[in-house]
Formats: sequence, C-alpha cells, structure tokens
Amino acid sequence: MNGVRKSETLAIVSLVLGAFSLSLGILSLTCFGLLAGIPAVIAGISAIITGIVAYSRARRLPEQYGRAGYAVAGLLMGCFGFCAFMLSIGVLLFLLANAKR
Repeated sequence: MNGVRKSETLAIVSLVLGAFSLSLGILSLTCFGLLAGIPAVIAGISAIITGIVAYSRARRLPEQYGRAGYAVAGLLMGCFGFCAFMLSIGVLLFLLANAKR
C-alpha cells in the first residue's frame, strides 16, 4: 500500500444498520410487532441507501474506497429486515381480517 488510507466508513455503517434492521425485523415477526417494526424499516431503508452508495463508490474508485463486501452485506440485511417487517404486517392484517367477532 502506498500510504493512501481507504475510506470504509459508509460500508461499515451500512453493515451495522443492516444487522440492526434484520434483528428488529425478526423481532417484529416473532413478538414485538410494530414496536420493533418501525425502527426496522427506518434502519433498513438507511442500510439500503448507504449500501448502494458505498458499493458504487467502492466499484468506481477501489483505490480510495474499500469494503465493497460489507456494503453488499449491509444492503442485503437491510432488504431482509425490511421484508421481514412487511411480512409481519401481512400476517397481522390476515389475522385481523379472519378474527371472529
């Protein structure tokens, strides 16, 4: 390496937000519902955006930006966390529609 330090911050932020979104998305499916779901959506969208930006920077300028794998992992976990919340909303609406009065 020639002394140039790679910027990895955005990729790491995407990874952390993606992991947070995925864990909250799973919690919204299992027991906490909307309480965990709303932060899962916010973290998931943030992870998706930062993952796309970090990955495109790492592909365009690999000598300046690094950790493209972290960006992809954060992007995927953000998508899965967002989808887990949407699935929990679907299950909730299904149960409410079929509830006996």
